[in-house]
Amino acid sequence: GTAVHRLLETLDLGRELGAQVDERRDELTIELERGLAPREHAEAREHLERLLDRLQRGQLLQRLQDLAPHVVARELSLLLPPSGDDGPVGFLAGRVDLVYTDPGTGELVVADYKTDAVGDGPELAARVDLYAPQVDLYARGIREALGLDRRLRTELWFLAADRVVVVPVAS
Repeated sequence: GTAVHRLLETLDLGRELGAQVDERRDELTIELERGLAPREHAEAREHLERLLDRLQRGQLLQRLQDLAPHVVARELSLLLPPSGDDGPVGFLAGRVDLVYTDPGTGELVVADYKTDAVGDGPELAARVDLYAPQVDLYARGIREALGLDRRLRTELWFLAADRVVVVPVAS
């Protein structure tokens, strides 16, 4: 997952993305294996290849390519005050995978990539519930930093499932 995140954050959005994935396969495999015990190499390589193949065959890499002119930020660092009574010594830190302006609505969108091997249905819904607070926190931080008065749209990009899920507004 980390290797694929690194790939997505460093792709040149001005060039064809699928070709760049091919160019970087060997480099990503070497980088991946560097951080693992030898007994973990085969499984990690297999997982990486599945994710890269899915990216190239699916629609999400093309979606990123289409959004390229509308990308506001990738790997945006956020530092936020904690919620609750932690006092002045606490903080929350994170990195937002993708912020873009929706070309149809002009709406600012916060997206987070997920590499979980997940299918549709209840399993996907459970992951959306799990990750929604994280991406909502990112959106809150950006909204507050920019002084915006409305909630930003948030999306979870499930790379292995080749699905984008708009995170519903919490009730």
